[in-house]
Amino acid sequence: MLQVRIVRDGNGCVREVDIQGHAGVAVHGQDPACAAASLLAKAYALTIADDKRHRVQADIPNPGSFFLAITQVGDDEHALVAGTMLMHGLESIRREFPQNITIEYIKQS
Repeated sequence: MLQVRIVRDGNGCVREVDIQGHAGVAVHGQDPACAAASLLAKAYALTIADDKRHRVQADIPNPGSFFLAITQVGDDEHALVAGTMLMHGLESIRREFPQNITIEYIKQS
């Protein structure tokens, strides 16, 4: 099971993304759900890193593990658009593989 946890602030900006596990649709290295989630997570990380005003903490210790937190948002609109793209993409994967991915949304207070 691919487990996703997304923490959003009061403005709806994604502040943390934690993706763990393996979807189990196919074997490691050939799983379309994992490949899609991995590509989205990497694209999100690169997009956030493009704006040098953001401060981030990231940890990708091994395959099947991704964590990124925006500790300081530099441009709210940039962060909001990037996070929205990530959430829409992950929801699309969940609709296609509902038994293989869970997404938990947490609103930061």
